[in-house]
Amino acid sequence: MNLTVDITEYQVHAALRSWLLTVLGGASFYGSTALSSLSVVTLTAGAVEVNQPIVGPGIPAGTYIASLGVNPGDYVLSTNVATVTSQLMTSGVPVIQELDNRVPMPEGGFVLMNCISKTRLGTGTMIYEDDVTETSTKYNQSIDYVIQLDFYGDNAGDWVAAVSTLWRSPQACEYLRGSGIQPLYHDDAKQISFVDGENQYQHRWILDVHLQYTPTVTTSQQFFNQVGTLSLINVDVTYP
Repeated sequence: MNLTVDITEYQVHAALRSWLLTVLGGASFYGSTALSSLSVVTLTAGAVEVNQPIVGPGIPAGTYIASLGVNPGDYVLSTNVATVTSQLMTSGVPVIQELDNRVPMPEGGFVLMNCISKTRLGTGTMIYEDDVTETSTKYNQSIDYVIQLDFYGDNAGDWVAAVSTLWRSPQACEYLRGSGIQPLYHDDAKQISFVDGENQYQHRWILDVHLQYTPTVTTSQQFFNQVGTLSLINVDVTYP
């Protein structure tokens, strides 16, 4: 049996991460660097702007975008950096997926996304597709998906206030509408103590956001459009 899923969990995380980067003033992109120049190869979320800090392979801490470059997509950095080709980079506030192994915590402020739970919101539906391009059955399930957002850094309190304010607003609904997910509500923000590897307290705020999405599971389905020759079977004789 063939099976496909749409919308996937990866797509939900990517959409939420893109919105967070937009709210917190950042971007995610594949870029190339050499000396003090940065070329954005592919922009995946947010917008790259002057004065944003840059985090990525071969880029020293504290590096930021000093000015626009000559060509579209080119920027001048505040300092010389290593030469890298088409590596994933972040500007502004890094927003990363939690539960990664052997990955150090970023320097400075950042946001972690951590999946908490999925709750069914109602009875699923079935849709039959029988045409020249597809013969399948689509099963839908509406889900309340809870994602915990951890805000770290000196500005964590301001970031959680901005996110909690906009999560229940038309801005978030309009931004996420094209991705197939919608905000529901969020729990109250909580300040949780955090001690780093140097036994120092760090600012940390936690916000659980609820969003709704409806994944569709498609399975193959056989149909028929005509009946062949019919014959009668004597059940008592054939199956005594």
